[in-house]
Amino acid sequence: LVNITCQALGGNPSPTVFWYKGSNSSRQDIPYQKKGDITSSVLSFIASSGDHGSMFTCQTWNNVTQISIPSIPIYLNISFSPDRVEIEGPDFVELGQSVSLTCEAENSNPPARIYWWIDGETTQGNARQELSPEGGYKTISIKEIFAGRTDDKIQVSCTASADDREKKATKVIRIKRPPEKPLISGFPRHTVREGDILALECTSQKGSPVPGLEWRKDGTRLLDQLYSKVEDTFATSKITIQVRRQDNQAEYSCQANNGVNFVPAVQRENFTVYFPPLSSQLYMARLDSGPKIQSATAGESVELHC
Repeated sequence: LVNITCQALGGNPSPTVFWYKGSNSSRQDIPYQKKGDITSSVLSFIASSGDHGSMFTCQTWNNVTQISIPSIPIYLNISFSPDRVEIEGPDFVELGQSVSLTCEAENSNPPARIYWWIDGETTQGNARQELSPEGGYKTISIKEIFAGRTDDKIQVSCTASADDREKKATKVIRIKRPPEKPLISGFPRHTVREGDILALECTSQKGSPVPGLEWRKDGTRLLDQLYSKVEDTFATSKITIQVRRQDNQAEYSCQANNGVNFVPAVQRENFTVYFPPLSSQLYMARLDSGPKIQSATAGESVELHC
């Protein structure tokens, strides 16, 4: 709460007091009181960051004065914490490479102090301040981070402190890593019969970012794959097939690829399918695989073929 008091000495009749904010002469009518030769008025309001640098004046007049008499202007210096804090930068970095992050603390007074927290260690970056259109300061800090760890990710936070208050932003940077061969489940341990239903599931193993999965049969992509990702840990792809005789010893494969210039990891499977013959035929022929015949004479030797 801010209280600004305006006092006018003397004047008969007692002067009237008016308040003005800014240079646009935005007048505010505030009640005033008279005590002896002093006429006073108190302007009270809840200060916000938008009031920083604002100019306030009061003016008095009575029917004797030709023009109002202004006070000396006062300018407010409001202390406030940053409106927001954000970290900008890539979500992934290759192992052995550096990444540049920028932390911005918007609109504070005084300028915010920024410090970084990287995997449990506190450090500082290269900081600068700029005037904010909202009346305070914008503080920018740039930090270079080297991805030389064996971990899968780097935990980063940026804290901006001003006016004895803090605001923090966090970010996770994942280190790019190739996927391993995915796991396939649902294939029969032994043989299956034509017409059986198989529910196959492929689960990714490691890889950053989480790889996409793709089912193929003899190198051709299969349709109706149900892909899902569990946060940033692993992914699954499910497919249901009705076994056909053409699946006998066909190669089913699941390919994991996270699109960061790593060679895709592929797991392959096949199985044996039992199925009946399409048709059967019985015919008679002369000896030594001669031509088919419809009839034979008594005592003649023939061959029967199935």
